[in-house]
Amino acid sequence: MTRVYYKYAIAAVIVFDVSRPATFDAVLKWMNDVNSKVMLANEQPVPMLLLANKTDIQGIYVDADMLTDFCKKHRFITWFPTSAKDNLNIEKAMQFLVQYILDLSTDSKHPGTDNINLTDLAADPEVGEKSQKKCCS
Repeated sequence: MTRVYYKYAIAAVIVFDVSRPATFDAVLKWMNDVNSKVMLANEQPVPMLLLANKTDIQGIYVDADMLTDFCKKHRFITWFPTSAKDNLNIEKAMQFLVQYILDLSTDSKHPGTDNINLTDLAADPEVGEKSQKKCCS
């Protein structure tokens, strides 16, 4: 993908299909693509979350230990077994990623800088009120 697709990214989610092993083989390609085109302001790689999708399919075995080791070895923040079809762990994975980003934001804030604190924004009643609205209602 071109650099413009990654512009301003502060995290990435890489998804593979547990029923198609070739998609797992491409995970490192996607990770390297992201790492070559975007980084955090402190020049560290953006945090990446790995999702093992289609775990709803009967008879598919997911090797949790292997995926945990893979994530540690390749510096993914973690992985989640998911099913987009059954909405399994999608929200949990995204909440984990958002909290991870917020924690990074808090850890990297230095006194005297003009960094935006995302935690403060979330606590702002005006921002919270706007975020409660549905996008399509």
